[in-house]
Amino acid sequence: MISHTVRAGLRNNGLYSADIYYFMYPSSHGQVIALIRHKHFAFTEAFTIMHRSPSNGKRPEHPGIGYAFTLSAFFLFWLVGSTAFGETPAPSVHWGSLAFPDQYSTLTTGLTLNRFTPIDGSGGTYDSTVSNTLGFNLITFSWTQHGHERFEGWSFNLTGGIGPTSNEPSEFFQNKVIHQLRHLPPVGSVQPRQDTDAMIDGSITRWFFPNKTGFIGGGFSVGTIYQEQFLRAGIRRLQITPDLYCGEWGDMSLRASGLGRISLQEDGAVLHQTKQTSRIFQPALALGQYATNARGEQYPTWEIELSATWDSGIFVNGSGQSRKQFFWSAAFTAGPVRFETWNDSLGNVSKTDFGPTYGATLTIDMFRVLAMVHSCSFVYPCS
Repeated sequence: MISHTVRAGLRNNGLYSADIYYFMYPSSHGQVIALIRHKHFAFTEAFTIMHRSPSNGKRPEHPGIGYAFTLSAFFLFWLVGSTAFGETPAPSVHWGSLAFPDQYSTLTTGLTLNRFTPIDGSGGTYDSTVSNTLGFNLITFSWTQHGHERFEGWSFNLTGGIGPTSNEPSEFFQNKVIHQLRHLPPVGSVQPRQDTDAMIDGSITRWFFPNKTGFIGGGFSVGTIYQEQFLRAGIRRLQITPDLYCGEWGDMSLRASGLGRISLQEDGAVLHQTKQTSRIFQPALALGQYATNARGEQYPTWEIELSATWDSGIFVNGSGQSRKQFFWSAAFTAGPVRFETWNDSLGNVSKTDFGPTYGATLTIDMFRVLAMVHSCSFVYPCS
């Protein structure tokens, strides 16, 4: 704690309120969190400092830049100060990615790829109204915040992605990596889209049962690709075996998940004709070690998760009939790094190789990185 003498000195020098909390915490992350916890002080003082008249009495040439910087700083305060994990941005859910809400708070950033091909390597044609190749390359962020003292049992998510849509690098991974490994013929490209696309997703979720294994919620997706409103419900990481191993990294067990999702779609700049409604069913099975953070939330220290997805389809053919899809997905988590890939082809179960054919994402959990660097953070306990 800070002595009365130090308190008085800080107050006399105009460094009380938010500043005093800043000095009470030894780690940089704790200092930031302290400011955010007392943001009604920090924001006011930050605004005052940023817009204080210069000592020379001259007004800045471009005051708009200062205000933009202030708003950016406030936004970063909220991002860094809120423990925040990430969901996959649209349109990945309709390409086969995991569609579950996050059980714990975290912030992630990374790269997500999704590829659509109107033809396959054998010359077959995907029967839809989309006739050109689409290679979405989205630089993403995703923030999930769980309520604790307030809004206990609720969480919200904000996810965004923006990037160039082009033939590469998804064509390289499809033809030079995946198809060569599986000895499949290469898939050609048809007038690849060359533009910038962006999507923003938001959702709110109500959690039930111990360890937040049951959920129900809804959300939206808006952007250049398509528009969507959805409802979803299911179970997440329900432990189905006793602990198989207990160690420093947590308790290892097998966990099951299942999700049902229904949505309403509207056309976008990319997908000019979509099915009005879509239904998704997605079971998943995971093996990993799970620890508990300072907020009592369980999270995987490492995890391997496999899932299957049945989607009634958002793509339609010339007569307006939806194109039903089957996908599989595999996700790997190791510390702050998570990799997931999904595909519409699985041995003899599904041999399609066109349409929304595959995708992948690589993300990093920034708060777990902070926890590793500082040995402690707001979300993860001190070592």
